Amino acid sequence: MSKRDFYPMFIAAWEASFKEETILKAFEATGISPLNPEMILKRFHTSQPTQGLKEALIHERLRRKRGKPLPLGEPEEYHGGAVIWSPGRVNRARDLLQQQEAEEEQQQLQKAEAARLPTYEDPCAENGFAMQMSARINMNARKDNSRICT
Repeated sequence: MSKRDFYPMFIAAWEASFKEETILKAFEATGISPLNPEMILKRFHTSQPTQGLKEALIHERLRRKRGKPLPLGEPEEYHGGAVIWSPGRVNRARDLLQQQEAEEEQQQLQKAEAARLPTYEDPCAENGFAMQMSARINMNARKDNSRICT
């Protein structure tokens, strides 16, 4: 195909496609004019993450957690091998562990509360400081007066 053959076909296609009506429809379809971003946004499928995926992630995190050893202590006659503990002793050890965790959590809450509350200075201490400063000023004034008088 030569340039001489191409140009008449090109100009016919150009005039057929680039009309005011088709250009306005193209702008309208893309939401440019009149401005309507929903035209394009509704084409995208925005799905929320599924609940099953969230649950699977939670279970995976829980599976990775290692358990804490119970404070059962060493038996008096331990010679190695398996040790069998009574259910009552295991329950007491679990209760003790829960109590220790609750105490640690309570201490952390108290520390957080203490850090959150503003600390107030003792107004009496402030008055004492002011009194000391005024006494020093008076003492310096007396020294200055005594120098002037003599």
